[in-house]
Amino acid sequence: MVFLARTERMKTFQWQLDLPVGEHEQFFLSNKHKGIQVAVCFDSSFPHFRVNTSSPHYDARRERMRKLMTSVFARVGVAQSYYLFHKYSYTSSDDFDSLIEVGLEPHTVSDDTCDPRPHPPKPFRLVILAVLSEGDHLAHRHTLRQPSSYLSRLADAQACYWVFLVPAESRRDPQVRREFDEFGDIVFVPDGWASPTLAYALEFFSTFELLWLMFIRDDVHFDVGKFIEFMREMEPPRMKLFYDPSSVRSVFGMSRDMHQLLANPAILSRLKPYREMWYALNQWAEPFQVERREITGGHVSVNFTAAGASCTHGASLLGLLTAEQLSMTCELSAAGVDPCAMF
Repeated sequence: MVFLARTERMKTFQWQLDLPVGEHEQFFLSNKHKGIQVAVCFDSSFPHFRVNTSSPHYDARRERMRKLMTSVFARVGVAQSYYLFHKYSYTSSDDFDSLIEVGLEPHTVSDDTCDPRPHPPKPFRLVILAVLSEGDHLAHRHTLRQPSSYLSRLADAQACYWVFLVPAESRRDPQVRREFDEFGDIVFVPDGWASPTLAYALEFFSTFELLWLMFIRDDVHFDVGKFIEFMREMEPPRMKLFYDPSSVRSVFGMSRDMHQLLANPAILSRLKPYREMWYALNQWAEPFQVERREITGGHVSVNFTAAGASCTHGASLLGLLTAEQLSMTCELSAAGVDPCAMF
């Protein structure tokens, strides 16, 4: 009843064109005279009525109002305001990109609950690299943690964050447990590289802020320059899958929107299981209009270490490598030498 009464009284408001004050002041004074309490919603996305057209005097007053608004926001803990002029959606790639472009971390923007989203485990990164590593590949993981590895060099450039996915059965190995405690970069996943591991990873990374989610074997070297060039060519990150075209499928990944789509609990719980991770991802994405890209210029083969194996000059990918070969490849690449010359 109170709302209806106030609504009726608001209908009686009349503009007084002869008053020297602005429209907002007229609105406040007139309604206060009639006993109506009004307030302002600081949101420029709402259109509002103006009696007069814009003038230098009004522009100055409008700028002053903006400063008053931001000073009030600062006092209540709002560091920055940004208008999208439409309802913000965390799952929208366009909204996500626009926030990143202006330097706002998406999780700091309030959602429908009027509260920020939970803080992600790590700051925003271009790519999250999930490294598929067998439990007994301690030497490979040791090499990839070194400053000369492509993982460390990409992380230093703040282009990626990486974590090792290791089969859960390796948890019983004392060396793996010691490694887990020491470095904190191992995530134990369901045994084997089948679809349950992919589903687990999709859910695990759902709280991370990223543009691309990539899976790569631990015995593969990815040239840093070719990596950055390839990711630049993949722009924009919209409904895309990428993969190593060899039979090994040593690398594959997806754009953020595909990750968010498949990681949705309502969809994730209904995904059909498959024996291989890449095949599962390919099948799960089949109902959608997805663009698939191949990583070209790679030399990845199960016979790579066999006698007579050769490498195309300037390859993007090298593998499958022993721990010693991986270490040498990383050192040569970090020194600016083409590692293909060693094969």
